[in-house]
Amino acid sequence: MKKLTLILALATLFQVAYAQVETETHHNKNILGGGFSFYTSNNDIFYLSPIIAFSNTDSKTTSFGFSPYFGREITTHTTLGLKVNYNNMNIKKYKNRYSQPQHNSKISSNELGIGIFARYTFNPENVANLFVEPYFSYNKVNSKNKNENILTREYDVNYVRLGIDAGVLYNVSKIIRVSLRIGVADYVNGSRMLSSQHNDNESNDFSHFSTALNLSNVFFGFEIKL
Repeated sequence: MKKLTLILALATLFQVAYAQVETETHHNKNILGGGFSFYTSNNDIFYLSPIIAFSNTDSKTTSFGFSPYFGREITTHTTLGLKVNYNNMNIKKYKNRYSQPQHNSKISSNELGIGIFARYTFNPENVANLFVEPYFSYNKVNSKNKNENILTREYDVNYVRLGIDAGVLYNVSKIIRVSLRIGVADYVNGSRMLSSQHNDNESNDFSHFSTALNLSNVFFGFEIKL
């Protein structure tokens, strides 16, 4: 309930700020856009240390993300908007040679989030524009662990994320832009519920702050001025 109240309060502040700034400028343009991310790796789960790169199992990780958004350019430098995020991740592990009995396992997760963002563009007069983009979002995740196609654990996670992205916009024409965006840092706070095949249910709260500079947080996209 507290998280819902916080989201409604932020949405209200967003709307008020939007209305106030809109009356102060003639530069008002709607934008519709989206970004996507794809990441894959092999043997990235390490038994001892990533420095010596020794994996205790053959594994493959695949991650896909998509984030459509709608915004409005309030000034030549400032854009406010709403965004939806979807992420899917799969980790396959093959025959862990340090566990008995040996088995194949798979972790799959789906995440859906909705949030608000505020973008500041440093050099809008140029063809290529640098920008920073603070954001706030509410997210839900469902994750399932399977051994030999048998469900062993399932996680349901709810969390809020406060973060900042940075990137580059390139103006292909007066109405079309392509973008490259990467996560810089974020703070996460939420709760998770675990259900297991032994009917052992447990829940706990969590929070963390981290830098987000990795390939799974690189988004390529485009946007259109309406």
